Amino acid sequence: DEAARTYMAAGELMLRHRDLEEAISNWERAIRLQANLLGAHQRLAMVFQRQKDTKNAVREYLAIARILQGQGQKEKALRMCQAAWKLDPGNSDVRTAIELVRFGEDAFAEEPDDEPEIEAIPEPPPPAEEELTLADTVRQMATIFEQEKLARQSEQPQPAAADPSADAMRLAQEQLAEEIFREEEDEALLYGTGTATMSKLERDALIGQGMDFQNRGQPNDAIDCFKKAVTGGLDLPAVHYTLGTLYLESGDKSAARTHLARAAQTQAYQTASNLLMRQL
Repeated sequence: DEAARTYMAAGELMLRHRDLEEAISNWERAIRLQANLLGAHQRLAMVFQRQKDTKNAVREYLAIARILQGQGQKEKALRMCQAAWKLDPGNSDVRTAIELVRFGEDAFAEEPDDEPEIEAIPEPPPPAEEELTLADTVRQMATIFEQEKLARQSEQPQPAAADPSADAMRLAQEQLAEEIFREEEDEALLYGTGTATMSKLERDALIGQGMDFQNRGQPNDAIDCFKKAVTGGLDLPAVHYTLGTLYLESGDKSAARTHLARAAQTQAYQTASNLLMRQL
């Protein structure tokens, strides 16, 4: 359904612009037109999880599980159910879904497990044909938005002097956003089923939450999110520069110096990091 795909693409674009309300609205429209649109359910699950909207996140994970089960992908369907269980342990609907995936209709003839096995939260990719069509549409729409953005910027007066710290922070924000949307080809890393301590989806959720807290002026909450992401395997100059500035803002000079020194090893952050370290 082309209309559903269009709404899906619009939602992707709104997410890239961090307009979650519009992104959610577009994906929900897509689902109303095409109930089994896997990509829309996946994105809704991701966003609701980031917003800590457990009820809706669980609903979307179970919807994904039903779609995957209908496609004969029992193992992935079970992981989706387990992701929902991890968000809301003890939820009777999730328990029923897990048993149905495991045993089919025979599930009701047996006693369910008290504690279903929990795995890291996965994010299976959409079908290749759908992904290609969606990517083409998003690129076309993004080009239009970028042209409009450049036109607006050309009409605005440019700042008289450069601010290396502000420039570096803008770069860090852009690179962290790019990390969220980076496609992970290694399924073990994407799903968190390998040696990694945290799945990419979990790290992405922490990055998104950290950026949100930072933009709302809550440095301590932002630090907590970014620290967990780093502990979970995130190692980017952008996150170290961000943590360095946040620690500096919160008054923890030792931690600020540690992360700024890490960021300074990358040329793009070297000048700004050195300027900030002189304040310590």
